[in-house]
Order: sequence, then structure tokens, then C-alpha cells
Amino acid sequence: MNDTERLLSVFSQMYFYKELVQDDLCFTPKGETERELADLLINLGDLIIAFQLKARNDLEQTTDQEIELKWLNNKCKAAKKQIKETIGYILARQLPEFLNLRGKRIYVNSNAKIIPLVIFMNSTVKEYPHILEKHSETGMCVNCISFPEFQALCRILITPIEIASYLEYRQRFYEENRQVDLSIYIDKQDDVILTRPMKEESLAFQFLAIEYNVQKVSEKESYLTEFQAFLHEMPEHTVTESDQNANYSILLFLAHFSRVEIKAFLERIHLARKSSRRNQYGIVGSTRRADDEYVIFYVAAKKGHKLSMEYLLKLAQQKSDVKKLLQVVVYWENYKKFRIDYFLWDRNQKTT
Repeated sequence: MNDTERLLSVFSQMYFYKELVQDDLCFTPKGETERELADLLINLGDLIIAFQLKARNDLEQTTDQEIELKWLNNKCKAAKKQIKETIGYILARQLPEFLNLRGKRIYVNSNAKIIPLVIFMNSTVKEYPHILEKHSETGMCVNCISFPEFQALCRILITPIEIASYLEYRQRFYEENRQVDLSIYIDKQDDVILTRPMKEESLAFQFLAIEYNVQKVSEKESYLTEFQAFLHEMPEHTVTESDQNANYSILLFLAHFSRVEIKAFLERIHLARKSSRRNQYGIVGSTRRADDEYVIFYVAAKKGHKLSMEYLLKLAQQKSDVKKLLQVVVYWENYKKFRIDYFLWDRNQKTT
């Protein structure tokens, strides 16, 4: 791994958590020489962001925009080829498990949705093609973004699933509109948002306005930063009762949350914390995704106590057949310190 790849890996850990980042992707297919996938994968199980990074050597870089754009075009062609090969290996199910940055071996789901992304480092290039267009029926369009603008969009969006969804939206936007200097969005309540998509990824604000409407975008930001801290710290503090990768399963589950789900999640955790402090034990609330993908029960408890997962599953199944159930147990270890434990049941994995 070179210095620029290392920089991207470190930056990715800040926003995607160590469990999701895989950056040592060399392997040897049977009967072949060693191969390397993309520079970095953000692996959310059912969704993968495949990064290819291209950096200009500072000693070779010029101040001539034309020369540097030519460099970028050449590198982008190579990057697209590498990402296309990566996608081919994933779909062909030819891959071993790769270590994530927690040192756990995690497989790459061959059925996952794969979002390719080319990131470049070149301080001279200011105007650049935001998507690399396909030139044949078998080709593919790929998002292209400078590293500073990638940093900017991560600060705007914060959550892993939002970043992935935005990259899909961004590609569709530029495929339909090409280069756009000014975009106007009007929602159902006639609220208006103006964005300059070509500048510092301001298109991300338009994406949020469409997803959550204009008024609700900023009000959840404090929840997002608190939730991010939860997920970064969780692996060091989680109690699990099953396989050694249980922490990964729980974090993967939480990493799929939207802003609306994050707000509800944290509000109920705070309620459980207050109830436990007052010695008011039991279920303090629940959340359920509309498609019955999951149910979460929030429990205020004494130290070391939790409710039976079988009991909670019966409660959850009264309405419909859910796929996942998470019990979030909040209790006080002492007067100053409270703890949160997570217990996950997954219909497909049957783990608790």
C-alpha cells in the first residue's frame, strides 16, 4: 500500500468504521498469478463501495490544467479497468475472505450491489468530469471525484448508507444532466434549494433535501455525530453471546440506518438510560422498519440483566414475520457509568 492509499484508508476509517473497511485485497486465483482487487472496499454486506485511487506524483505535477487533465483521463481509463475486473471477480465468486481493519476475516458477498468510485489526488485539476462515461454496451459509468471533494461529501452525509445512496444518486444525476453549474430543487411544500453541483459536492445538499425535505436535514445533525461516536466505540464495549464476529453483525446492522432511524434509535436509548437510573426496568420502547426488515426493543435493566430473546421474538411476530430482532439493553455499572449491550437475532443466521 502506498502513501496515498494509506491516506484513503485512514480517512475511510473515520466515516465507515474499521469493521467495514478492507484494504489488503491481494489474492491468487487457482492456476493464476497474484491479483489485486480495487484499492479499498467498503463492505456493508449487501452493498459494496469499490474505491480506485489515482494520485499525481508531486514532482511530476505541473500548473498546466490541460496537461493535468490529460493525466487524469489516462489514469481514469486504467482505474475503470481495474474496478471492472474487481466487479468481475466478485460476481464470479472467486474470492477468499479478506481481513477488515479489526483483523477479522470477512467474505465479499457475490450478490451485493457494487458501487464503483474513482478518487483522484491532483491539486491542479479544478474542473473535471464527475462521471466517467461508458463507451460501449458492455461498459459502465463510474463516479469520479477529487479527494478533497470526497472529504467534503463525507462530512455532509456522515452515515455509510447515506454516502452509498448519494453516490448512486450522483451518478444518475450526471448521466441525465452532464455538467451542471446550478440546480434548483422545489419540494412538495414549495421549499426551494439552490445548489452548485460542480462546487465542493454541494449536490449532496440537494440529495438530502430530496431524501428528507429541506427543513429536516439540519435538525438531525447532532444525532448523527453522536451515533457515529457510538459505532466507533461499540466494538470495544459490546457483549455478545455467539460467534467471534458477532460485533461485526451488529455494527453492520446499525450501519444501514438512515437519519430518521438514527434519531429514533438514540431517543429511545436516552429514555432507557433515564429509566434505568430511576430503577424503572423493562421495555421502554421499540422501533420497526416498515418493510419488517427488523424490530428493535430498548430495555432499561439492572446490571447484567436482559430479556429473553424468545419472549421478544413472540412480541415482534405478533404483527408480522420479522427478519431481524435487536435487543438494546441499557444499565448502570455504577453511579457515573452506564453501559449498552446489544443482542441480535437474525432469521438467516440464527445467532443471538
